[in-house]
Amino acid sequence: MKNGIFLFAGFDKTHAFDNIFSSGKQSAFELSLRWAMGVKGESSFAVAVNSFTEPLVKAVLEKCSCSEKFSLVKRDDWNTQLLAEELSAFAARTSSSCVVLAFGDCPFLNLSLTEEVLDSHKKYLAEYSFADGWPLGFAPEVIDSGALNILNGIAKGENCSAAKLPVTKESLFGIIKTDVNSFEIETVMAPKDYRMYRLDFSCSSKANTLACLELCKIEPSAICADGKSADAKCLSDAAVKSAEVQQTVPAFYNIQISKAEKISSIYNPYSKKTLEICGMEFENFCKLLSSIEDFSENAVLGLGTWADPLLNPEFEKYALEVLSHKGLSLLIETDGIGCVEGDLAEKVRKLSEEASGRVTWIVNLDAFSPGVYNLIHGSADSSAFAKSTRAVQVLSQLFPGNVWPQFTRMNANECELETFYRYWHDKSSPSGGNVIIQKFDHACQFFSDERPADLSPLSRNPCWHLKRDMTVLGNGDVPLCRENEPFAQDPLIVGNVFSEGIQAVWEKFKPYLKEQIEKKYCGKCGKCDEYYTFNF
Repeated sequence: MKNGIFLFAGFDKTHAFDNIFSSGKQSAFELSLRWAMGVKGESSFAVAVNSFTEPLVKAVLEKCSCSEKFSLVKRDDWNTQLLAEELSAFAARTSSSCVVLAFGDCPFLNLSLTEEVLDSHKKYLAEYSFADGWPLGFAPEVIDSGALNILNGIAKGENCSAAKLPVTKESLFGIIKTDVNSFEIETVMAPKDYRMYRLDFSCSSKANTLACLELCKIEPSAICADGKSADAKCLSDAAVKSAEVQQTVPAFYNIQISKAEKISSIYNPYSKKTLEICGMEFENFCKLLSSIEDFSENAVLGLGTWADPLLNPEFEKYALEVLSHKGLSLLIETDGIGCVEGDLAEKVRKLSEEASGRVTWIVNLDAFSPGVYNLIHGSADSSAFAKSTRAVQVLSQLFPGNVWPQFTRMNANECELETFYRYWHDKSSPSGGNVIIQKFDHACQFFSDERPADLSPLSRNPCWHLKRDMTVLGNGDVPLCRENEPFAQDPLIVGNVFSEGIQAVWEKFKPYLKEQIEKKYCGKCGKCDEYYTFNF
């Protein structure tokens, strides 16, 4: 049986061609290329490219003396439908019984694991096979040539919403999921489930690239040498024990631009105290954004820690400054009241003109009726609920697909949870089906526990917020997390981004993560119930 090995390298922006491995001699793409040539059995080879990557791919093919082995498939507008189409055409053109699909930004593609997937695919006459439970980037997908024809047909159908999406490592399965029971699927299961760690060993972003480099430091055998692959389980186990692999650069920054004024929502710590904390001055904000983009490359910015960013009278200026940085996108969490009328409405409309899909709104509704809404938000305005609900509708028209009504689940509103979810989850709702059900946060026991149910895992995992988030107060102070803001009795301030720089402050987070990997927790962390929640 003949294999068709198809490497996808149609990236728009990537570190796949940076010579950063093997003491600066090899790139992730070169390592994936050597993996492809090491796969056992008769094979044909192709690489998907675009105008940006074509010369880079050709240079590596020439370096590896394998230009004649690999055909190039060039498209400048790769999406899931085109990928399915080209995979089907490649299988037919090369008379391959199956296609082995991998991504050219994965330096640790594992030959042993690949062989297991192929053997399982052939033994059980599968149509689609993959390695399940492993970190992303260790193994390819295998698709039967006949199944590719079916996938291509599904992708061309009018009802396939995944077809026009950009190509990702989940693209093919995104099509299969539309009719999953019609395919014979086989998996090679990991000895334990590593998915909860969200490990991505590809050079698709700075964060993932740094994780790859850190894995090489602790396990030099990660790079395939002389046709031999490191043990995938050993690599996975090493990764989950390493703070350096898991904590690379922040993916989410929560920046205080509004005053920490006393507000009404009963689940917001600022409702209990009026604090002497001011929002960040615009000049400092601009400097901070440049530092963030330099350090993280890509990140999501929330313009408020616990305070509503729309309370800042210059909100629009701050928001537009974020969008002026191509690597940054914006999250705005608000009660929505006032954002669809008057001057603020005009600012929001102008923001929508520059959004380009990079602005996400969360509107804190928390109720399905005015009575419960007023109970939670302490509003004396009888029209507040209507205004907040109206905000979802108006914002959804300005920012289609990027507006999420949120319900913070607590004892006070549990009676409306099902009604709220059924209404907003419906595709015909003003949000188009977008809805968030948020757990109650007692802020390290600052509040009494109002959770209707304890959703925490049986076994505690290291905190996601330590790994991926940074909260920055108006004066540049960085608490360990949002739960350690100055409303708490003993706030744990890690450092200051203006006096020390982002990288220096971020390095101070690692000892806390290492403690949590070892199942040790500082006082506040031991009381926290947010460790298993995830932002970006």
